[in-house]
Amino acid sequence: MHHYGALDAQFRDPRTARIVILSAGYERTVSYGKGTARGPAAILEASAYLELYDEELDFEVFRQGIHTAPDLAEIGSLDPPRMVEAVRESVGKYVDAGKFVVLLGGEHAVSVGEIAAYQERFPRFSVLQLDAHTDLRDTYEGNPLSHACVMRRVVEGGGGIVAVGIRSMSREERIFIREHEIPVFFAHEIMDPALRASSSPPWMEAAIEHLDEDVFVTIDIDVFDPSEVPATGTPEPGGLHWYDVTRFLELLTRRRRVIGFDLTELAPRPESPHADFLCAKLIYKLLGYVFRPGQP
Repeated sequence: MHHYGALDAQFRDPRTARIVILSAGYERTVSYGKGTARGPAAILEASAYLELYDEELDFEVFRQGIHTAPDLAEIGSLDPPRMVEAVRESVGKYVDAGKFVVLLGGEHAVSVGEIAAYQERFPRFSVLQLDAHTDLRDTYEGNPLSHACVMRRVVEGGGGIVAVGIRSMSREERIFIREHEIPVFFAHEIMDPALRASSSPPWMEAAIEHLDEDVFVTIDIDVFDPSEVPATGTPEPGGLHWYDVTRFLELLTRRRRVIGFDLTELAPRPESPHADFLCAKLIYKLLGYVFRPGQP
């Protein structure tokens, strides 16, 4: 088993670590490219090569303690409803222990159980979705717990969502968005050259304004352009780039309190290990933003 960041034992002690990395390599409802079950292991392996000092923040977040929990290997054989319950129970255990949980997928369906655990414990919070797809179908291929239905289940559970990076949806999803007045920030708007030239693009502040004080972040790695992350199940052209995402997350953590996050849908490929490393670094970067001195 790889430990995130290949940290010395004192910094991954489960008793003292403030952060828990939990792997859920589930892959039962994927509909195009395969391989998401291997995503968590690839991220953990790549994380061994991270520089643990963040030059942007002048900060070493690993000193907060990052424990890599045993992976949820048993969920691979479960049907979607039982997988959701297993993830909900496991995440809830760590949240109850006061840990900040980072869940590694696996397909995006694992987020249903994770977000349910937070909905049971936090009276009010928003879900920020970074994604190429809206994932708001009622069912997909006969399955209401498909990766294409994740955010529909979140909304039905009472959660408010804000979607960023979207560039693919069905007509059914478009109607649902309008009926429920869901704020969606489309990639074609975000990537407008005139807006990207600004040091503080207006879409960032606008997206954050829609969020509650507490925010859970769910990251489908296909939010990135395939030129940066080709290793995902359904790569969509026209995606966001590294600094679009990290600048937004940095601003988010200055304006709101992030209570947890996940990263899903990496489908590692031997010819593109840079995608594994990008995922590992994105996790470390966001943890740095969340735990840097002065954060709420």
